[in-house]
Amino acid sequence: MEKFVEFVKNLHCNQYDKFITSMLEKQVPIAVFSSFTSKDITKNGYDLLESLFEAGFNVNMFLTPGDPNLENFSQYPNLKVENITKFLENPKGLKYVFVHIDLMANGFLEQFAEQGITLVNYITQVEHFNRCYDFYMQNLPRIFEAYKSLDEKSREVFLGFILGNVSSKLNDYVYDPMPQYFLDGFMPRAGDILIDGGAFDGSSGATFKKYGCEVYAFELDATNFSTAYERGKSEGFTVENFGLGEYSHEMKYLSESYGSSINNNGSLTAQIISLDEYVVEKNLPRIDFIKLDVEGSEMDTLKGAALSIARWKPRLAISAYHHLPDVYIIYEFLKKIRPDYEFAFRHYRTSYDNESDLFEERGKEFLETFNLPLKIPYVWEALLYAR
Repeated sequence: MEKFVEFVKNLHCNQYDKFITSMLEKQVPIAVFSSFTSKDITKNGYDLLESLFEAGFNVNMFLTPGDPNLENFSQYPNLKVENITKFLENPKGLKYVFVHIDLMANGFLEQFAEQGITLVNYITQVEHFNRCYDFYMQNLPRIFEAYKSLDEKSREVFLGFILGNVSSKLNDYVYDPMPQYFLDGFMPRAGDILIDGGAFDGSSGATFKKYGCEVYAFELDATNFSTAYERGKSEGFTVENFGLGEYSHEMKYLSESYGSSINNNGSLTAQIISLDEYVVEKNLPRIDFIKLDVEGSEMDTLKGAALSIARWKPRLAISAYHHLPDVYIIYEFLKKIRPDYEFAFRHYRTSYDNESDLFEERGKEFLETFNLPLKIPYVWEALLYAR
């Protein structure tokens, strides 16, 4: 209880708008960092610098991965431009580095932390963070119930995830070093009948297959399905061109590569099926493990799998970051079906192996140049496990 009370205090004190206002009023010196890994990221870096100067922030330094002499900052005559490697050798007392939607810059999180530096994802829409704060504060009793169900490590990760969503400080998140979906005690096992909801390109299904599982993967996006199907055919697992949901029907969807999702404004149509219906159609003897990353349709999918979950109590690895209520409503739903479930919560870095499209034009090259792992800290990839 004491740690949860401390968390509520931190949640209140670390609201994004309060933090940003304090930085501005106190004229705290900050640095801006851009990885320059694509045209969009380059623009983000320059736009961020201009926005901070116009707002009156005390920007002391601009960090670049390349030769600072090649960058044009003539409009900022007093701004020091420095190579990121040289900066990390001597940060000169700077405690905050600001980035804007730059995953590759996030790769330096641990190196910054070692120097006592906080990495801040600066976003002008403070209303988003205010909505997050208001939502969490209004639902503290339900969040606390979910928190109580977790082990000590999971509690730390769980509270860090919520706090990071309110503060926009990447240092507040607690990332797990292990591979996503593979948590000790909640692992897929050889011989499992495994459901892979959100197959994307088939990479997760292929990994589960290597563990000796009988894999049934589902992908609603026709383009992604084509890639996943070929991989499934070559590596020996089933891939279905269905989205998962509460019941069988057709839905519109938006095709956005790794982020394709059900949307009434979409121009494409997908067939949705419930897992309970699929089990009957395919005459599956049981389900042992369910992995879900279905871009916000997790709750609908679980409702459509309620009979199977109640009957077989499969181990679960469920994405819990697409909607704010996911941190507690998924737990509440599962607890009603199977009161004997045990839970864990983990937050993972975004991996090149799972989402290579996010690594921009030269992202992989950038990380390798600076000897950084191909796993990037960000808000995504928070999972609730059950067994």
